[in-house]
Amino acid sequence: MKTTAFNCICILSVICLIFLACGCGKQDKSSYLTVEGKPGRILKINRKNVIRADKTVRLKIAPGNHLLELSAPGYETIYRRIVVKERKKYTYAPKMKKTLSAVLIESTPSGAVVKFNGSNKGTTPLVLRDLEIGTHKAHLEMPGYAAKEISWNIKDARPLPKIKVSLDSNTVKVRINSRPEGAEVVVDDVPVGKTPFEGNFETGLHIVKLNKSGFVEITEQINLKRSTSFRKNFVLKARPGTLKIVSNPAGAIVSINGEKRGIAPLTLELDAGKHRLRLEKDGFDHTDRTITVAPAQNEEMVLTLGSATGSARFLIFPGNVALKLDGKDMGRVPMGGNGHKEVNFTKLSPGTHVLEMTHPMAKPSTRRLTFKVEKGKMYQPDEPVEIWIANCEVTYPDGRKETGALYYETPDGILFGPSPKIKFELKRNQIKGFRRLPEL
Repeated sequence: MKTTAFNCICILSVICLIFLACGCGKQDKSSYLTVEGKPGRILKINRKNVIRADKTVRLKIAPGNHLLELSAPGYETIYRRIVVKERKKYTYAPKMKKTLSAVLIESTPSGAVVKFNGSNKGTTPLVLRDLEIGTHKAHLEMPGYAAKEISWNIKDARPLPKIKVSLDSNTVKVRINSRPEGAEVVVDDVPVGKTPFEGNFETGLHIVKLNKSGFVEITEQINLKRSTSFRKNFVLKARPGTLKIVSNPAGAIVSINGEKRGIAPLTLELDAGKHRLRLEKDGFDHTDRTITVAPAQNEEMVLTLGSATGSARFLIFPGNVALKLDGKDMGRVPMGGNGHKEVNFTKLSPGTHVLEMTHPMAKPSTRRLTFKVEKGKMYQPDEPVEIWIANCEVTYPDGRKETGALYYETPDGILFGPSPKIKFELKRNQIKGFRRLPEL
């Protein structure tokens, strides 16, 4: 009985040892996998276990072959097969590539500039490559057409079907005429042609200038609206011309179109075209004529005035004779020296005039001379005008004395007139002497 009990105890002890060796006492042979976390990452192990890897995770993984599948929105999925050994630690931190796609952009008409992400990428047709997942926008611009914005959405790496864009015309037909024709047309500081002009311009505000030599520049802002046309007729104003007016003689009054403008010589700025010109000066006939002033030109005009009066010239003896012309006091004949004195009258109106010559010692005391003046001519009598005045006393060798008019004195003698109608020359050897009488 004791032997049987002992054997049972031994058997139980062996069983316990086996149990401890196979059960509670077995060592841990597991391995671990650390996966680097990033927002949106999903890890699949053997296509079954789905683990979120927004943050770095540490996973217990059995030894053996395993398929890892790591994905994230906007990135290419990474597949990797690993062989896990007992009691090993593994780190999985792959660099994920972004999912990229492409799009073909076409426009009608072609040649539009494509602006993408703030820069010019080229002209249509154009392929945009390396586009990330998500929504994208681009701007298409082309002269003469309205700018257009397009957008598209990329979901995966497959190229999108081409995007076709029809551009709307953004130009307006412009017609510009001018009178006179041939003016240069400048739009937004760019010369585009001469009037009559026709062309197409983009909608919106534009500055139009018209230039032509000799005419005032025209500047106007125009607003072009889509689906309309624009037509404008301009009338150019000629630039003023400069005219210098010279009168002969100087001093004529200048009138333009009935308005007195000044005294010649005179320089005036006048509108281009025809004007009525009149020159007037006392003693001269006025001059009227129609003049044509050329645009922006400098010209000079010399006009000679015809005299409207006449004049008279007299040789009068002696001096100190009082003169009246047509009853108006004209002063006295100059005194001094021998012979006749010249007296001139100017600006005499055409017609008959009367000259009165008076001296208290003359015989007769007053002499009147009627003469006729013609316009633009000078009247001059054929003979000098002489008034007999006893201004000299002559003494002869026999002592006889005689008073009369002394006309002049020479080295050889004197010219003497004893009466108004008689005068003769006396030699010095014919007289004892002579003396001048005081003149009143």
